[in-house]
Amino acid sequence: MSKPYPPEDLPEATIESIIAHIKDYQANHGSLIKVIGSETEHSVRLHPVGVSVFPTLFPQKLFDEAVELQRIYDELYSKVAEDVQWLQEVTSPLRDKESLIDALWTVYEEVQKRRGDGSAQFPVQNVSGGVFRSDYMLHWQDDDVDEDEANNNNNNNNNNKNREGENDGLHWMNKVTLKQVEFNSYSCAGGVHANKVADMHRFLVRRHVYHDFPLGEDDMNLQSTRENPIRQDSLPKNKTIDKIAYMLAAALTEYRSSSSSSSSSSSSSSSYRQPTAVLMVVQPHNFNTTDERPIEYALWNWEDGGSPIPTYRVEWQDVLQYTTLTETGQLLFHPEEAHGKSIEIGVVYHRAGYEPKEYSGDHGIETRIRLELSRAIKFPSVLGHITTTKKVQQALAAPGGVLERWLTPESAHKIRQTFVKLYPLDDGTPAGAKGVELATNNVSAVDYILKPSLEGGGHNLYGDDIPDFLNTIPRSEWSAYVLMERICSPPGVFNVLMSSEGIVAGDVVSELGIFGTCLWRSVPNEGGRRPTCEMIKNKVGGWSFKTKDAFVDEMSVVKGFGYFDTPCLVDQ
Repeated sequence: MSKPYPPEDLPEATIESIIAHIKDYQANHGSLIKVIGSETEHSVRLHPVGVSVFPTLFPQKLFDEAVELQRIYDELYSKVAEDVQWLQEVTSPLRDKESLIDALWTVYEEVQKRRGDGSAQFPVQNVSGGVFRSDYMLHWQDDDVDEDEANNNNNNNNNNKNREGENDGLHWMNKVTLKQVEFNSYSCAGGVHANKVADMHRFLVRRHVYHDFPLGEDDMNLQSTRENPIRQDSLPKNKTIDKIAYMLAAALTEYRSSSSSSSSSSSSSSSYRQPTAVLMVVQPHNFNTTDERPIEYALWNWEDGGSPIPTYRVEWQDVLQYTTLTETGQLLFHPEEAHGKSIEIGVVYHRAGYEPKEYSGDHGIETRIRLELSRAIKFPSVLGHITTTKKVQQALAAPGGVLERWLTPESAHKIRQTFVKLYPLDDGTPAGAKGVELATNNVSAVDYILKPSLEGGGHNLYGDDIPDFLNTIPRSEWSAYVLMERICSPPGVFNVLMSSEGIVAGDVVSELGIFGTCLWRSVPNEGGRRPTCEMIKNKVGGWSFKTKDAFVDEMSVVKGFGYFDTPCLVDQ
């Protein structure tokens, strides 16, 4: 049997030494999260972010494939965000079932109404931005077993009997493909933490903290089969903080240089403090500010052009109190620190506004309307927000060539290779009827996950829990959910994971997220053409890599379901 990676028989002193380095690195580099409920007037307690002790093996080819696909996904979701008719057809039927979807469409409709009533001049901002993230897992299919047997190894199914004795290196490496878990277009988190953990693992390599862990002779096709896979060139660099900051800065430059902004700046009163700024809208009592603040700091420390990018934070419930909207669409921010002066906002970066309770009253709706009515460039617009729903993901994955509505056949083909089966749950279509059949059968449901259209982790249902759950809710509410085929992760991938709760070692499952940062300009539907957009900037914005115990269903580090990690890239 080949020697596993990392070795399971490492001396305890070696593990303790590596962990000591990790604890010190995290403490000194802000790889931390606030302890909920610990904040006082003068202090706050923090605990380290959950991390992997070793980088986890991942195929170089599939990592490169995910990076290559991101620009196509950015283009796709940017164009979908401009296609109001299609978005309405897909998501409007959920308005009476999903309060958040109803709130977002209410915001959109009210914005159109106020722009058209003639009482005020709210010019349309035709530039939008996105900080997106496409999440993938490795799908394993052994040619020697049939599909049903392979699904018994599914990481999301707590039946992992076939893993015993299979932790023998990279036996799975040539049997995996890349499959998309979900696409996130709103308030994408994790980029800062991922950046810091990648830097940490790369530092540990430079520091020679990792000893020589040779793989077995049969593990992979390296020039030297005794070579340690943890090398500087096998751990990809990750500059997510700088890349997100870059796109926000680029959007602010676009805003400043636009003709409308130029004319308003020349006529603005001396009470405006210039230059224009970025406004990050955040949630109150946020325990995860360490995933937000570094982006703000990067903008204030911005050296490109010789000037910092002014960046401010405002909590969701305070937006109406601290902002005003002029008749020409300027969004003015009035923080107490400005001493009576107003700051013109050129970019709104949303890190709040994704929970139904934030729109439970008129205050939340009016908050989003004000931001949406403004001339500021939104990351993203309310339509861009709607694209993050699982219903949109399911509709895009449906057979029938819908992707060609926005993409070339070549790009559409590349995207489709990452899809798993996704079904609606309704009786009005053949696909919906099939979804209902699969979800209500205890045998077939084992191979699927039930997802609410809007979820932030911790709300999915798995396997034979699905039929029982559906029996507890009215059938009229089933269409608010999407049925997704489970991804069967490769068995025998081993690692050691650590968090404030302790240290665990065993089989693991990883999720690769590729960030995309983009800026686009809408192109109206003239001459019967469908509304679309032209990309101003479209860049890969770094990545996140999260790992969890193979027997855990959910994946969310900040909610305790996973650990930030770094892929150790190896040839298949």
